[in-house]
Order: sequence, then C-alpha cells, then structure tokens
Amino acid sequence: MKKSYVYLIILFLTALAARIWWINSIPSEPVFDFSAYYEIACNIYNGQGHTYMGKPIAFQGMGYPYMLAFFFTLFGRSDIYFAKLINIPFSMATLVMCYFIFKKLLKKEGLVLAACAITALLPNYIAYNNVIGNEVIFTFLFTVLVWLQLVEMKPVPRWLLMGLVSGIAALVKPYFIAFPVVMAFTDWMIKKDMRGSVKLLAVTGCITALMISPWAVRNYKVFGRLIPVSYNSGYVFFVNNNPNNTTGLWMELESALEGSDIKDEALAVLSEKNVKLAHELDPLLSGAARKWAFSNPVEYFKLGFMRLNEIFFSGAWDINNWAMNGLTAVTPEEIRFKNTMEAMFDIIIYVLCSFGLVYTLTYLPRILRNLFNKKKLPGTVVAVVDIGFFVMVYFFFEGQARYNFPLLFLFAGFFCQLTCVFISDYE
Repeated sequence: MKKSYVYLIILFLTALAARIWWINSIPSEPVFDFSAYYEIACNIYNGQGHTYMGKPIAFQGMGYPYMLAFFFTLFGRSDIYFAKLINIPFSMATLVMCYFIFKKLLKKEGLVLAACAITALLPNYIAYNNVIGNEVIFTFLFTVLVWLQLVEMKPVPRWLLMGLVSGIAALVKPYFIAFPVVMAFTDWMIKKDMRGSVKLLAVTGCITALMISPWAVRNYKVFGRLIPVSYNSGYVFFVNNNPNNTTGLWMELESALEGSDIKDEALAVLSEKNVKLAHELDPLLSGAARKWAFSNPVEYFKLGFMRLNEIFFSGAWDINNWAMNGLTAVTPEEIRFKNTMEAMFDIIIYVLCSFGLVYTLTYLPRILRNLFNKKKLPGTVVAVVDIGFFVMVYFFFEGQARYNFPLLFLFAGFFCQLTCVFISDYE
C-alpha cells in the first residue's frame, strides 16, 4: 500500500475520532434557527408534518429537517445527541470528496495531502458536528457539485447528477436554485463549448426545478401563493438592509421597521403571528428592502462590505456560540484555556480566509480576459467562480461568521497552493 494511502487512512481515522470526541465531550444546545430545525424535524417524525408551533411553515429550506426526520424514522430515535451524530457520516463523506477535489485542483501530491489534513482537522469542520444545523449536510452537497464540475465523464449522466444534487441543495439552501447558471458558466470557461454549456444549463435547470416542484406545490396549497422553497427571503433581505442597519448584519425586525412606511402593516401581522409563520411579510419586506437599496446604493454597498468583513474576518466566534455554548469556564485557568482555544480558532480562520480571498481576487483578471477569447481555463476556475457566487449572495443579502463554512475547504486548498509558491520563490 502506498504511503499516501496509509497517511490518509490515519488522517481520516483521526478526524473521525475528533468529531466523536467533540460531540461526547463539549456540551451545546440548539438555539435560534437550530432549535427551529430540530422542532420541525421532531414534528415530522411524530406525524405532525412540516410544522412549527402547531402551524405549517416554510420559513427556511425543508431539506435539512426532512433529512433529520428520515434518520429519526430509520433508527427510531429523535434525541438531540442522535441528531448531532447524524452529522458525522456527512462530515466524513465531505473529507472524501475534498480529497478528489484537491486531486483535480492541486498539482502535487504533497499539496493534496496537506490540504486534506487542514480540512480534516479544521476546528470548524470538527465543531459543527455538534450543531443541529444544515452546514455539514450542505457542505457535503456542495463538495459533490464542485467535484461534478471538475470530473470528466459522459455529459448526460454528469448533467443528471448535477441537476439532482443541485435540486437537493436548493431545498437546503434556497439560493442554490441559481447554481445551474454557475455550473454552466464554469463548464463554458473550461471547454469553450457554448452549445454543450447551454445543454448543461437546460438539463440541470429543469431537474433542479423538478426537484423543488413538489414542495412548491405544497406551499401553494398551504399558503395560497407561489413559494418555490421558503418565504424568509424578504425578511432576511430587509433586516440586513434597511436605513436603521449600521452593521450589515441581522437585527430585530421591530428595530428595522422604525421609521418605515410599512411599519404599521408589518406590526399588525406580527401581532397575530410569530415571524417564522408570517408568510405575508415576505413580499412586503422584500419590496421595502429593494426600494431602499435602489434609492440608497452607496449605503447599501457599505452594508455589503461590512457583511463580508463579518463573514471572513471576524474569527470563529460562531464555534463558541453554536458548537460549545454549554461549556462553562469558572477558574482563571479554565477561562485562559478557553480564551486561548478561541484565539487559535480565530487565527486559523483569518489565515485561511485571507489566503483564499487573495487567491480568488488575483485569479479574477484571468477569468475576465478569458471572456473575450477562446482559451480554455483549468479546473481552478471552478473553485474561484463558486467562491464568487457565495460572495455575491452574501454581499447583497446577509451574512455572519458561520457563512464561511462551505468555502473553508477551498480556502485550505488555495492556502497550500500559495504557500508552495511563496516557498518556491524564496528558494
């Protein structure tokens, strides 16, 4: 057996042990969205359907709660500990996909192994197994889509798989409805075959639409209007982009409504319904946010830049808040240890995001030049364009520290690539 395979086996076993240890040793409780995911999943498991507080809901993507409910039903248990354990196989499968992605993106075996090690032992990728959230399952789906953009196989099976996985991802994160456009663009940049890329877009787009259509029909029957996946886009857009927002981040809806023309109408709805159940707010808030953004483009862009700073350069406070929020430190020694660990996590995120974004920005001119010639680009364009897609979504809509999670494995690859270049230039 090759030494690299032995290395990978040891690495993956270490990563598995770290994930199991974290779940068993670090206490955390689901809060906010995570608590809602868990309640909805339990309701599905208990035969009450996709409901929240006893009412039908489509506030967020249904993919993750239904996935949880599937495993609850399969194994006959629905406790919080088991919900966390479900993350582990998807987390480990993500590492396998990352290995194949790095094999395509990085030229040297040493870089592939180094990138695998960083990804496998990354604190975020270990800690989030302790969170009842969609980050782990969604990142697995995203790695599959990245690999499908890079792999060489017959067009039709590849397109079918792309559409299938993209549809599932859209049911988890609704903005992935647009991802077939991204995949068609990267396909064209690599192959410069416009006809083939248009076919890819048509097939993957249709399959994605077919994947979400049963849920859209359910939403139409329940709520009386077309809601492809969820109805929180207007809420998210408004609370993150309004004249009262000074950070670009989430704020209380009531505070965001102060001074707004829609305040009375929105508060009237909220007086009767929980915000997660108030689907009527979606078009109201979305319209108000669009109106403000178009009327105040400079202020809107300021909020966008502040969001990107929060996502990529605010450290790893999300680990403490979501993945270890039950851990208490009392003595000075315990507090120092906890603070030291948090500082180390922060530094890792700062470094990875810095290298990843620098690589992405320096590669963009090459993509722009390639738009106007017939030269084909290597697979690196897939990673850069995919990162760009996330950055655009975050810039214009919403963001917080945990939103960097799906991109960290790509940043790990770019970190290894740039480090190798720096060392070679120095030598």
